[in-house]
Amino acid sequence: TYVTLLAATVAGLIPLAVDVIVGLGDGEAPGDCSGPAWNWILHHLVAVMARMALCLHVLLRAAFITEKCNRTMYLVNSLFVKDRPILDSGRAYLVRYIGDSGAGFYIHGMKVTAFAIAKVSYAIGACIFAIII
Repeated sequence: TYVTLLAATVAGLIPLAVDVIVGLGDGEAPGDCSGPAWNWILHHLVAVMARMALCLHVLLRAAFITEKCNRTMYLVNSLFVKDRPILDSGRAYLVRYIGDSGAGFYIHGMKVTAFAIAKVSYAIGACIFAIII
C-alpha cells in the first residue's frame, strides 16, 4: 500500500541523515565531496528521491480521482430529462446522497486532495534540502 511505500522511503532517509550528521568517519574533510563514501550517499539519495517521486505521483493520481468524485454531483445535477420537471426531488436526493457520501481516496481518515499533496511535497523537499545542505 501507499503507507508502506512512504514508510520505506522515510526509513531510507534515516541512514543517509545519520551519515551526514555524524560524519563519514574516513578522515575526509567536511567540504571534500569526493571519495567512495560520498558516492554511496549520492547513490542512496538518488534512490530515495526516485521513491519519493513515485509516492508523489501516486498521491497526485489519487487526488485527481478525489477531485473527479467531488465534481460528480455537479454533473448529475446538471443533467436534464425532458419528461421530468426542472426541480426534480429524486435528482436532488441523488445529488445530496453523492455529496454526503464523501467519495474519494482517504489515508488514515484524511481526504487526499491536491492542497494536501502540495503541503506534503513541500515538507519532503525541505527535508531533502536540509540533508543535502
